[in-house]
Amino acid sequence: MKTQRTRAICCSMLLLLTAIGCKEDQKLSDNQLLFATQKLFSNDNDRFPDYNTFYKVPDGFSGKTFELSQNYPKTYDGSNTKYPWQDIDFTDKNKYEDYMNTILKYCLEENVDNDFRVQKNTNRKWYHAPWMHNDDQYIINTNQDSVYVGAGREALRGLTQEITSKPGQIHDLQTHPSQTWAVSFYNEPGGYTFGKVWKEKTPNIDASDFPEGTVCFKLIFTDAPVDEVPFLKGSLEWDAHIYDNTVKKDIKGKIVKKVRLIQLDIAVKDSRAKDTQWALGTFIYNNAKKGEKWFEKLEPVGIGWDNDVDELDDINRFPNNFINDKLKENIVNASLIKNDKSTNNPDQAYVTHLGIGGRMNGPVDNQRASCISCHSRAALNSDYDALDLADFSNNAYNATMFKEFFQKVKGGVQTINYKGRAYKTSDFSFQISMGIRNYQNHLRILKQIPSSKLQARKVQFDDVITASETTDQLPVITRGGVLEAE
Repeated sequence: MKTQRTRAICCSMLLLLTAIGCKEDQKLSDNQLLFATQKLFSNDNDRFPDYNTFYKVPDGFSGKTFELSQNYPKTYDGSNTKYPWQDIDFTDKNKYEDYMNTILKYCLEENVDNDFRVQKNTNRKWYHAPWMHNDDQYIINTNQDSVYVGAGREALRGLTQEITSKPGQIHDLQTHPSQTWAVSFYNEPGGYTFGKVWKEKTPNIDASDFPEGTVCFKLIFTDAPVDEVPFLKGSLEWDAHIYDNTVKKDIKGKIVKKVRLIQLDIAVKDSRAKDTQWALGTFIYNNAKKGEKWFEKLEPVGIGWDNDVDELDDINRFPNNFINDKLKENIVNASLIKNDKSTNNPDQAYVTHLGIGGRMNGPVDNQRASCISCHSRAALNSDYDALDLADFSNNAYNATMFKEFFQKVKGGVQTINYKGRAYKTSDFSFQISMGIRNYQNHLRILKQIPSSKLQARKVQFDDVITASETTDQLPVITRGGVLEAE
């Protein structure tokens, strides 16, 4: 059940008085509304914003800020394209690692040398998803200062915030909660799809069907220190402009902090996955793995291409870092499961949890879901409300609940019925459904700002924040579930 978000009375009164005291002009189009705030996030009104500029680039930073790769191709013909992984059977327990490593090589080629400024890649084009810069989540702290606490892109690397890892979730030595931040990249067929969805900057979820051969990879970082997660030693390190606190109500702002790569996800549109048409895989950084360079130490955690919906044994068994041999549509790397015979080498990475019932999942993912189940529920209804991802209440799953959240979902754009509402899927892409949610939520907020101010293009962050306090906002989509805006 959804709850009403708390509203600041002082802000409501201020907005009301402002509205009464000004002359309302004609109704503005969506593009006109957005144009009024575009300057807050971007210096170029013809481009999607690169990052959230509520927090300015930190003082003393002299490097290059993040730039969204958004020159999406207008056409794409993959009929004669052959990819090197298409001859490798990812459903074979003896071959899935070859499949994953072949795709990993494809993803990293030239991007490592260019420090993941993917626009510089001369071998193949890579793109970012638009409208991940801002989700309009603001709070007013006890000093009545406005603070942005959302998951929008930070300025240095374009990272967006994901689920917070609780103590012990990553490693037995982890004593503090840690922030997780990530950035995703799509190859040419993926970029072509984003161009269709966001044609004329008006999102169309019906255009979300990714072509065969689409590849997305995501770099996932944690701010957990090496002394709490020893296997992170030597991993890829970035400076990121992230929050000073993991507790939302205590956030005072952002600081530049060191983050380390812990997980790399891949998603591949592969029609050999009969129903979903997607294969989702996860790597973990493992300093004990042989290799001179950080990317040589990425270890496959596993791969999944459907929900094993008829296998209900052990769905309520926790901890769930075990190999479930009954699963036919998920494969997990047994060497990453700690047991009595495991080495005590501090550099060795182990996964402290998997997905539900031992399904494939990443080290910083939610243990009551799985990679494939979460992404299969990337969907919105006609009110742009997101589909619930799973039951994250820690209640035991019964068969009916499990089959509801872990049902078979076809690739492409489909309709899922849930609690009497129809939801349209975005082909396993949260970057599409989240982006559309952010876009539509921002429009809701802008419609609370007096038209005279919008037309004069004098909107400031304070106006957006005040309006956000009086707006019935859309829930925020997270990998921990669908949370009410708060």
